[in-house]
Amino acid sequence: MTATVPRAVLRLRTLVPRGISSIQSDVIDQLQEFKTEGIIAGLDIDTWGSSMGMSISNDRDSTGTRKLLSEFEQWEEAHNCTLSPAFGRSDTNSSDDGNTEDGTYTILPLLCLAVYNDTTIQAVYPHRTNEEVRTIYDGIAALEARKSTKEQIEITSSEKPTAMGTYSH
Repeated sequence: MTATVPRAVLRLRTLVPRGISSIQSDVIDQLQEFKTEGIIAGLDIDTWGSSMGMSISNDRDSTGTRKLLSEFEQWEEAHNCTLSPAFGRSDTNSSDDGNTEDGTYTILPLLCLAVYNDTTIQAVYPHRTNEEVRTIYDGIAALEARKSTKEQIEITSSEKPTAMGTYSH
């Protein structure tokens, strides 16, 4: 059975603090290099704001962020981990002048990497397990580890070198 080459989706927060945009650019460059090298089959880069109202109507979610967050929550439950604190929750109450909506908001991280096989989410970074926090850099390292595995498979499947490093004739 051939392993499926994953696809990556990178979500970036807009209007980030000074200094963060260079970090975002570095991550984009690394993922684009992975696409060029065939480590990932595709790369989608999307932006989102700083938060998403979870109690507003669906017709006010033109970016599909609420649906995406629901998929992330399903992944979170299936993998016994949590997306918090990177994805925080905030409750708001209406002000006396009525300018603020009641509801729950999800605070969105500055960077989020989702890895898919076909349409199934395989991993979301950042997240936290019982033992550790897995950052976006852990996600990049996990993808990069595929490169080593791929190169090792190509070398051992060649007829010239063998696993011991000698040549077969």
